[in-house]
Formats: sequence, structure tokens, C-alpha cells
Amino acid sequence: MKLPVQSVFLFGSILFLSACSGGLDDSFFQVDGTAAGAVCIEGMYVSVKSDESKDIVRRLRQYYGATESTVVNVHSAKGYQATCALYQGKPAADVTIDEAHYKTVIVVATN
Repeated sequence: MKLPVQSVFLFGSILFLSACSGGLDDSFFQVDGTAAGAVCIEGMYVSVKSDESKDIVRRLRQYYGATESTVVNVHSAKGYQATCALYQGKPAADVTIDEAHYKTVIVVATN
């Protein structure tokens, strides 16, 4: 079976990019404004204007603590190098958790 040179190059480029700290399907959701600072959930993408986003903000502020006067900023992205550590368009995360931790610990604790 012969593959066109472009296909081999594209496949090799995807493998290389995925191996270099960031895949094409990376995602995160970050809330700035908890008592613990900026909390980033690795592997979770939620639109910042959705009802689910508001629920996540409420849960993280309840779990980590926050004052009413704290300004809350939300960041979310999906794509190449959209991770808590690599994404350049947001403040650095003070606390990083994964989606499983959010669902099994934080959601349970804030019900």
C-alpha cells in the first residue's frame, strides 16, 4: 500500500506535536477568584457563557472558598496546547486538578 507523501508528512507531524507536550484535543476550564487562587481543570472544556460554566464556578468557589467581593474570571479553550500549563492567554493556575477529580471529589462535596 502506497501512501501519498503529504499523508505521511501530516501523520508524522501530528504524532510529533502530540508527543511534544500538547495534543490536538487538549482542553481546560479555569476559574480565577477562589480563595486558593486560579483553579484549572485539565481535560474539561465548557463554554464560559453556559449554565454549566456558572455551576462549575459556584462549586469551585464553594469548595475552595471565596469572598463575595472576589472578581471571578473564567477561561476555557480546546485545541493544540490548550492545557492548564501551556496555554498563554490566561493567568497561571495556582491549583490544577483533572476532570475526574472535579467530578468525584468536588461535585460530591458540593451537592
